[in-house]
Amino acid sequence: MSPVMHPRYIPSLLDKSVISGTHAIDRYFSPPRFARLVDGGSYSDAVTAVRQTCSRWGGTTDILIPIQQSGQLTADWEKFLSISQVDAVLTRDVVERFEPSVPLADIRDGERHLGELVISMLARRPEGVNRSLPCFDPSIVSEDDPWHLAYVGCLGLLPSSPSPQDLQLSSLVPGTTFADVYDIDTAVPENIGLDDLISRTQGVSSATNPTHLAALGWGVQQPSRGGNFSGEPLVPMSNIESRNFNENVIVVYTPQDASDLCLLWNLRAAYGHLGSVPAALPLTASISDDIKRLLRPGNFYNHGFRRLKVALVSVSVSEEKLREIAEATDERCRAAPMSSVLRVGYPLTRNSAEIAVFDKGYTRLPALTYQDKTEIADLTSTFGKGQFESRFVLRGRSLPIVPSLNVGELFADRASHGGVYARRTTDRQFLDVVWPSGWTVLTEAVRGLGMTATQSIPGHLAAEFLHQIGGWDEMLPVLDTKIIELLYEKSQKSGMSWFRNRATQIARAVFTEDEGGRGAELERRISDLSIVAQADEELNEITFHQVKAAMAGSARAAKEWIRWAEDRRLVHRGISMLCPECRKSAWMPLAQVAPPVICRRCGASVQRPYPPDRIEFRYRLSEQMISLVEHDSLPHLYAARFLLEILDSTREANTAYGAYPGVLIRKDGEEADADVLLLLADGSLIPGECKRTSAGLKDSDLRKLEKLTSWLGSPWSFVATLDSAEDCTEIWRSAEQSEGAPRYVLTKEQLLSTRPVWMLNGKPLTFGGDEMITGGPTVAAILGERPEQDLGHPTFRTRD
Repeated sequence: MSPVMHPRYIPSLLDKSVISGTHAIDRYFSPPRFARLVDGGSYSDAVTAVRQTCSRWGGTTDILIPIQQSGQLTADWEKFLSISQVDAVLTRDVVERFEPSVPLADIRDGERHLGELVISMLARRPEGVNRSLPCFDPSIVSEDDPWHLAYVGCLGLLPSSPSPQDLQLSSLVPGTTFADVYDIDTAVPENIGLDDLISRTQGVSSATNPTHLAALGWGVQQPSRGGNFSGEPLVPMSNIESRNFNENVIVVYTPQDASDLCLLWNLRAAYGHLGSVPAALPLTASISDDIKRLLRPGNFYNHGFRRLKVALVSVSVSEEKLREIAEATDERCRAAPMSSVLRVGYPLTRNSAEIAVFDKGYTRLPALTYQDKTEIADLTSTFGKGQFESRFVLRGRSLPIVPSLNVGELFADRASHGGVYARRTTDRQFLDVVWPSGWTVLTEAVRGLGMTATQSIPGHLAAEFLHQIGGWDEMLPVLDTKIIELLYEKSQKSGMSWFRNRATQIARAVFTEDEGGRGAELERRISDLSIVAQADEELNEITFHQVKAAMAGSARAAKEWIRWAEDRRLVHRGISMLCPECRKSAWMPLAQVAPPVICRRCGASVQRPYPPDRIEFRYRLSEQMISLVEHDSLPHLYAARFLLEILDSTREANTAYGAYPGVLIRKDGEEADADVLLLLADGSLIPGECKRTSAGLKDSDLRKLEKLTSWLGSPWSFVATLDSAEDCTEIWRSAEQSEGAPRYVLTKEQLLSTRPVWMLNGKPLTFGGDEMITGGPTVAAILGERPEQDLGHPTFRTRD
């Protein structure tokens, strides 16, 4: 089925519409990136795996995953592997059977045909280019030396001599060795240890190292530092601790421990093996002194105004022991579990930009830039050319981490690292790119958790309304309490919203009567309720004076509001005619006002249906607006719009990718609905419950929200109402919780804020909002400053 098309693609609305038109797009030309399984009980196998990553051009961002001989991964390593978005998992024949419990990309056995060899690339480079420094060979440090693991994990290892088959595939002369194409520094360092290692990782020594050599010609794309300048994120994140430490990590290791080597390698690979940190220190008697020396200025990185925090991590050393070391060393050090510091890295890359013209989600782009061709493609063998990949990322719209998109089951393109990997075409100079719809990304995030998602009716109505007005930014004219009251008043001739409001009014009135007359009084009023609902002809009509009253008496603001609503076909201009025969009024659109007019009630033909001097335009709400109000969809939009503004992904990488204003989640035969479902950039799903009034929230709603939060593994959730914090009942105040997965309470102050801004150290999600949220200008003030456009008033004149 063809995707639903709309005149305007709304990026943060995760519906079925697809992108069209002209957009900026970033190209990331990269070698493939692999995960290598390592025998967790064999240090020599881990060393071999490091050597293998350094043998492939661009391979130093590959990750190493220690596995038990039973073929099982620990929970932490399996989770890290599932979110790492690698091209393939290489089992390397270290276990007889590998059956992961999570969906992964391609799983391969051997090490062959993985891309261009470093030796092949170096052999093709012009003589003298980037060969001013010899390459230090860390293998000269003895494996028995406690510093061997640190040297290997930080500097890598030179490749082994290539096999005859590899030389043939690379079109190299048989017998070619690494020393034939590059100078190797085999001098044993005078003082093997921390100071020597720091000088080599910081690039101040007289030699380069194998990790830098394998990355020659490529750029590094590092993970976002996240958080704000003070270090406290606005909302909980799935990797909050890793963003607090970033690259400021020290691996305290047991010499010759395979898992510790894998941990160190993966930490440094995420940051492109640049700089002295993440660092590694052997667990010896001098560990505290070594940490103090490492903490000298210039080795760690400060981010904004945040105080430096350094994580001590290990696989082999217990967290309790790490805590003892931290307490005895420096207050800036913190013991941390491995899972809290591992980051999802990117492949080495070459970045360039293009202007893409999308048609129904598709575009075709050049495969390479001229620089990529001359500096990368021309240095590879015929075999190696086919191994490189091009990833395209929509500018400002990086895809979130959704592991199932990396498997490639949905469409030919694989989506990971924030973008899509393009399809090969018959013309090798161009690539086809398809960008997934927001709904595809959202439902895949839900499906990856073993559930299904469908659009609810209120959600569909809200999404269509957003398309009708043109996007989240166009919601300003309805961010006003009196406008909302007017819309509800004029829309509620039917539907649950109208029924609930009228039934509540009746109940309040009845229960003020005497005990004996309650039953009869209730019956009478319910009867009146149906009569009023059917007979009130003017209920869907608003006038200029009503809008002006809602806009604090500002005629200019009222005119701008009506112009906005008319342009978006939310209201239709017409005239009310009073029939002289049946004495009933009827609204008619402008196209039907020319006399004579046929009365819709009695059928009389009226020759002079209007007063002789002046009449008033009346604006009838569209059926779309009426349906939106009847299904109470407006609060969904207000909550989603506020959170998307606060969690603007162009400011912070930890924030929202988008939202859908009404989703039904099904799991194992059960169903629960989220009035708003947000998808964060880290792949987290955030459910919310929205009510028009505070009286609508019940304990059952909170229990449902708790169930959804548990199903989705959400780091936080929220409830929202259009009532003010002052008017909220006790259930709203008790609904806010800070322990476990926090639940925020959003009120009118936040949902109707005209300038939802997260300032430094601000707290916009607190009950009632902060000063920046509540101190914004009113809708009337904003609309009143726009250039005035006269709506016109019909005046009748006689012609002689």
